[in-house]
Amino acid sequence: MIGKKINNKIMKTIYHILKRLVADGGVTFNPFWMDDDGSYIEPTGGYAIAQGKHTFTVKYQDPVDPIIVEQALSNFIVKNAERLESKRTYVGLWLEGDNLHIDLSKVILEPDKAYLEGYRQGQKAIYDLERPAVVYLINPQTCGTESQKKAYKVQCADNFKKSRS
Repeated sequence: MIGKKINNKIMKTIYHILKRLVADGGVTFNPFWMDDDGSYIEPTGGYAIAQGKHTFTVKYQDPVDPIIVEQALSNFIVKNAERLESKRTYVGLWLEGDNLHIDLSKVILEPDKAYLEGYRQGQKAIYDLERPAVVYLINPQTCGTESQKKAYKVQCADNFKKSRS
C-alpha cells in the first residue's frame, strides 16, 4: 500500500522535480511533506549533508527521462521510507556528468555543525541551501594523534562558520 501511495504522490509532482533538477542541477525535498497546494516542501536554509551509503546513482540522458527518474525515485523512497519520517531527513537529487544521484540528506542549520557532520559521514562536500552552492570540505588530517585529527576538523569547522557570518 505505501508503495502505491508514494507513486501517486511522485507522479503528481515529478515534472516539478524534473524542472528544478534540470534548472538548478539538483533539488532537495521530503516526499512525505506537502503544502496545501500539493507541492513538496523544500528546505530554504541550512546545509544538506548526504547520509552515509544511502546514495543511488542512475545513468541518464539529456533530456532527462521522467519515467526513469520516477522509477528510480519511487524505489529509493520505498526503500528509505522509515528514515524519511525524520523531520530533518530529505531526498537529495543532483546531476553530475551523465549521472543522476539520489541520496538521503540531513539538513543542519549551523554551519560548523554541518561541516563536522560532513566529516562524520565521510563526505567530500556539503550543500549550502541558502546560497545555493557546493561547499567542499578541507581534506581531514591523516597523520598525528586522534586528538590532533579531531582538533583539526573542529578548527576547519570553526573557520567555515566564521566565513559564513
